[in-house]
Amino acid sequence: MATPETAPTAGDAATKAIDRYLKGELNGKELTGFKDAELNYFAYLGGQLYEQGKLDEALDVFRGIVKIDPQNIYGRASLGAAYLQKNDVDKALDELSAAIEIQPDNIPALVNRGECLLKKGRIKEAGADFKKAIESDKSGRNPAALRARAIIAGVNAVVQAVKQKQVAKA
Repeated sequence: MATPETAPTAGDAATKAIDRYLKGELNGKELTGFKDAELNYFAYLGGQLYEQGKLDEALDVFRGIVKIDPQNIYGRASLGAAYLQKNDVDKALDELSAAIEIQPDNIPALVNRGECLLKKGRIKEAGADFKKAIESDKSGRNPAALRARAIIAGVNAVVQAVKQKQVAKA
């Protein structure tokens, strides 16, 4: 029989859980006990910070969500969007690519990754992401897909202007 001196404490249980987490025997959701709905609510709160221009705070929230659950699409895609907003294109590209692996038809992640690819001069890959985002927009009203359409129209206008100048010089 356990005595008060030998009975396990909550601290012992927490230490064991952390050890199991560090050994890869528990994931972040199991360690913390957070449910998907709770993490998604945190992502919503992070989105509010993002919309208010509090990007550093939003990044902290999104990084926390991804640390707890790397497969959380809202946390992952939002983390990529926040990095893009801060013009950290490489980190944004990594996070958005991870989001697209989780959910290949995630329209905002596709459009944001397309923007990253444009910034890196990877035009064909960007175009493929924009095209997939537009094709995934069954309603034709998704704001991110509308942004993709506008970006494509802008790129096409620039290409046409360059071609006209080249013809005029010839």
